[in-house]
Amino acid sequence: MRVLSFPLPRFLRVVPSLILAGWMAGCGPDLKPDPGEPPATDNPDTPNNPSTDPNLTHVDNGDGSFTTTVNATRQEAWIGLDLDQRSEANGAEDQKWDLAFQRFHIRLRGGAHGTGSVEVAILSGVSFDKVTQAPAAGYTTDSAADSTAFEEGDGWYIYNPSNHKLTARELIYVVRTDAGAYFKVQLLDYYDSAGTPAMIKLRWGPVQPPSAGELQVDASDSNAWVYLQVDHGVVQVATPESSKDWDVAVRRTQFRTNGGSSGPGLGGARIAEQTDFTAVQHAPTVGYVADTEQPIQGPPNSGTASLNAVLGDWYDYDVNTHVVSPKARVFLVRTASGDYARLQITSYSSGKYTVRFTSVPRQVAVVQLAVDASLDTQLVGVKFGRGTAAAITAETASSDWDIAFRRTWIQTNSGTSGTAHAGALLTQATSLAEVTTADEGTYVEDQMMPVPGPSGSEASGNPVLNDWYDYDINTHVVTPKASIFLVKTVEGAFAKVRIVSYADGHFTLEYAYTGPARTSF
Repeated sequence: MRVLSFPLPRFLRVVPSLILAGWMAGCGPDLKPDPGEPPATDNPDTPNNPSTDPNLTHVDNGDGSFTTTVNATRQEAWIGLDLDQRSEANGAEDQKWDLAFQRFHIRLRGGAHGTGSVEVAILSGVSFDKVTQAPAAGYTTDSAADSTAFEEGDGWYIYNPSNHKLTARELIYVVRTDAGAYFKVQLLDYYDSAGTPAMIKLRWGPVQPPSAGELQVDASDSNAWVYLQVDHGVVQVATPESSKDWDVAVRRTQFRTNGGSSGPGLGGARIAEQTDFTAVQHAPTVGYVADTEQPIQGPPNSGTASLNAVLGDWYDYDVNTHVVSPKARVFLVRTASGDYARLQITSYSSGKYTVRFTSVPRQVAVVQLAVDASLDTQLVGVKFGRGTAAAITAETASSDWDIAFRRTWIQTNSGTSGTAHAGALLTQATSLAEVTTADEGTYVEDQMMPVPGPSGSEASGNPVLNDWYDYDINTHVVTPKASIFLVKTVEGAFAKVRIVSYADGHFTLEYAYTGPARTSF
């Protein structure tokens, strides 16, 4: 008899292997009903569902919370729950849902399981009613296809080897949804009153977002950097030049991020579109500037330092009063690990700051970019992470472009064209929306390719990207094919790219960018 789909490594920690072999032969019906077995129809705990959701029933508890029962009995189906709309969705697809259930498995629509950037913080030793505000730190998401935040560590349930039953742990899960709202969730039971397994009951309700509490930072020592880690505040770092345990550093009026020339991380910064800190609920993945060597403000010959040019523009200076005043500006910071945070400086006096610095979820959006590659003599490079197109010159850094255009010709920063390991793949999709994850296979790098001209004429280019158009020999019109390309960038991130239009060397591109250390769009 087939029985368990439970992850065996966890059970092997609690049940000796000989006992495990014995009970596996006879306990199947308790844990895993036949795929077609329906839940009990006379269950007083799951009243008739007045909504159109066939697998969810909701009870309004009258205190702002709900008790929901999820029929997760089907072996292959994922039942999605959208907390914001209190509605059901197909949890096997990347659409509007926050939690998805299949038997005893629980997923988030984030990380390895979708583009919603849904995250969860796990609280122990606190009751459901006492949780009224979301914590500022401690959020995680699903890290791999078979590793969900609800099942990592000890997991959401306790397994009893005597009766083979599951009992929900007394934990509160604070979920940050795809809409940026916060809900507390408590798993109550795995069984209905008839004993049917995979009838998951949970209590849940909205909570206030984390406090945008202000952090005091004393960076008045001109000879010492003060290190900040998002949601943790000031941290002590023994070897900052090799550590990823900090995200932003400050010294007097100077700022660094943990990336570029300042650290080993993936750091960078950009200006947020909103000036209200609380209104910044998501971080786009495009537009971040990494640290470089910058001139130090001061008298001539003050030298240079590794700084972030975007964060360095945080203040106005009055030459008459010599007062430094923070601009009405919110910054977005890409952290050392490739996550995202919002930063606002609210006050400053002689190196002493009041700041807000909290994490925000990633938001992958479609970007439209115009590229003027009309000159035969000029190669124009595109940096997907920056969202920029610029002519490549002798002074252009080797890491400042991912792909490049000259008329109809396209190169990637790889192989015979560049020192990095960019590359391209052609997908089978005809729209950007169809591509939700970047293929981690082999990306084609540049090579010498034949070009029109005398016999043996060739140029360095990418054989995948250069098949982007159709050419009409009668009208001499170049028309982009309905092709969606995946491009691996110089920092190991990914872009899905569509060439929307072309006219006499002028391109219009549409693309979405995963950000470093990510493969999902």
